[in-house]
Amino acid sequence: MEVILNYQAGGVDVTDRTKNIWINPKIGENFVDSIKIDYDSNSQTLNVKLVLDEFKSSVKEIVGLSPKGTEVSLNIASELKKDIIKLLKEDEEEKEVSEEDIETVLTELGDFSGMLYFSLVSVTDKDFEKFEYKYQNLSDRYSYGVILYRNSFSIDSFEGRRDWLKLSQRAAASPAAASHVSGSWRVRHNQLSGYISIDKQKNNHIEDISNRQGVVENIYFNILVEIIHVALKEFESYRQNIIRQISRYKDRLIERTIIEAQKESTAEDIVRSTIENPEKISELTKDDFEKIQEKITTQKQALDDLGEDRKRIEENYRYEVQLLNVLATLQLKVSSLSHEVQNNRNSLAANPTKIEEALKRKYSWEELLLEKPSSRNIPKLIDGLSNDLEKVLDLADTIIDETKKDNFAVKEFELEELLDLIVNKWKQQYNWVKFIVRVNHDEKIKISYDLLMVIMDNLILNSVQINESTGDLSITIELNYSDGELRLVYFDNGVGLDAKYKDNPGKILNVHETTREDGHGLGMWIVSNTIYKLGGEIEINPKFKGFYLQASIKIDESENQ
Repeated sequence: MEVILNYQAGGVDVTDRTKNIWINPKIGENFVDSIKIDYDSNSQTLNVKLVLDEFKSSVKEIVGLSPKGTEVSLNIASELKKDIIKLLKEDEEEKEVSEEDIETVLTELGDFSGMLYFSLVSVTDKDFEKFEYKYQNLSDRYSYGVILYRNSFSIDSFEGRRDWLKLSQRAAASPAAASHVSGSWRVRHNQLSGYISIDKQKNNHIEDISNRQGVVENIYFNILVEIIHVALKEFESYRQNIIRQISRYKDRLIERTIIEAQKESTAEDIVRSTIENPEKISELTKDDFEKIQEKITTQKQALDDLGEDRKRIEENYRYEVQLLNVLATLQLKVSSLSHEVQNNRNSLAANPTKIEEALKRKYSWEELLLEKPSSRNIPKLIDGLSNDLEKVLDLADTIIDETKKDNFAVKEFELEELLDLIVNKWKQQYNWVKFIVRVNHDEKIKISYDLLMVIMDNLILNSVQINESTGDLSITIELNYSDGELRLVYFDNGVGLDAKYKDNPGKILNVHETTREDGHGLGMWIVSNTIYKLGGEIEINPKFKGFYLQASIKIDESENQ
């Protein structure tokens, strides 16, 4: 919208016009990457178009995807199912939410669109060189924040009353750097500008606050924000993939340079010979001095790179330390309660029997067995209590056993023996699950129990939780060790990947990524992170009828000599 102001100043007629900040945006001048958003409420489809001009053309030879952008169409009913169910339950206090309920609210939301513009606030010389950035500075960088317009009038913006898109909250919850190998990078509030456009008629469920200073945060507004977050995740994942590949490539170059520098001894030989025979300094040629200078430069570069690596490693681990602190604190609380349960094991296990004996002395047990409904059938209730207590006691034993210090030590194991230690505990707790274990290696290897336990427990827990309603689950685990590499194949016959992961199964490995309403989204991230820390790789097959994962783990062969 353009507003023209006509007024007099000092007896002179003046015409002034408001600036349309979003007209004719220029890539490389106002921003470096753009995110175009279009939501179709009839089909519940979100179309996202990413245009990137952030990296030099040389990056194309490094990364396995186009550094210029992509287009995707996403089914929002699938992408946000968990979130919408939660919002509907909070909004209407419903116990059950159907697929029709989800489709209804997504249709009623109405169509909307937007353009978001990304650029870094500043780029250091080191990052500019390492990540092959095309621009180090922008001549007229957008820094207006993200503005929500209704029919061209601004009704909410980042620079207004609050961060309506919750960008700061998202970044604080996942503060990993873009180069982090497993953490999910989130765009910072000062890196994004742009607008979202809604319409008074099409989006009539999004209501203004009475004072016109913002929007009522009802379920429709919250879903609008969540849909925009889905678009942001596509951009964040795409850009982070490029950054990660560049980072790995440059790290390998640095390693190669250091190795080659260590092999090159000519300059050191010249210096050593001159120290031993100082009179030979007059015999040094220009070529000798150039070799010495080249050696000094190479070593200085290596030291600088090591400093940068240290800084990057510190940034990468900061988020993991936050998560581990939370999980460790929870574990301490659970372990403390487990010890209390274990200390009272005898009385807890015996109580159902004592209650049964006391009741038998006063009532006819046969008559009580005939009592209906089942909620008043005392013998059945006691039997259920006994089974539940047995599970609680098994859980307490498992928690205490698996947090013993000895489990973190590197020891010799036969793979089949080690896998049985892990799987047998699951067999006891979930006797309805069928486990098939295949190990193609009968020699002992040195490994710490906790590493394989963390991977297997999270994979098995993921399968059990997703398929617990089926009552018929088969899990197959295959291990094979050869030449310092442990190869894992894991699959089940369950429901498999959710529809939202079919086109991009790697999404499930992102931190806090889950489709379960009460899920924390850490399990598969822990699997991925552990495998990466062991120098391995992970791959998920989205076409498999159940869930299928294969991975490789590096085992230090020096430990197995």
